[in-house]
Amino acid sequence: LYLGTVKAKPEDIVKALDVLGAEKLIAGSDSPYADMKYEMRDKFEDITSEKERELILGKNIAKLMNLSFP
Repeated sequence: LYLGTVKAKPEDIVKALDVLGAEKLIAGSDSPYADMKYEMRDKFEDITSEKERELILGKNIAKLMNLSFP
């Protein structure tokens, strides 16, 4: 079970982190046109550790899809 964070509010992300851990969260976006790099970073910066952000913003989906992640 993985949870996406597309429309999640910060308080919901914190609850999900407490219940499932960062290993089960995957960041997503409904915006195929915009560069979401900074928006995603800002969304998670105050509520997660650097390690949690690495997992949520890339490592989890890379592992799920069997891709390498820098």
